[in-house]
Amino acid sequence: MPQPQLPHFATGGDFIVPGGGGGDNQLVQFMATPGELVTVTPKGEVGGNITVVNNIDASGADADRILNLLPGVMQQTSDETVARIQALKQRGRF
Repeated sequence: MPQPQLPHFATGGDFIVPGGGGGDNQLVQFMATPGELVTVTPKGEVGGNITVVNNIDASGADADRILNLLPGVMQQTSDETVARIQALKQRGRF
């Protein structure tokens, strides 16, 4: 019997758990990459507050280099965050 194709989210993604019934009664499977953060938002809390975390890998850079690059990196991450929130709004997720 062939295995069902599992979703991949290499470029990000979200979905509403299908089905009905009580709490935590649906098995959800998908492919993930080690180090990715998976967040579960309880039903009824979708579209609430947003927490934005931007991780910047500055390994190998000295303090002066980081301080020099930081304004540009902050602008880029801010622009990307705004674009992602706008995409969520367009999909009715915010």
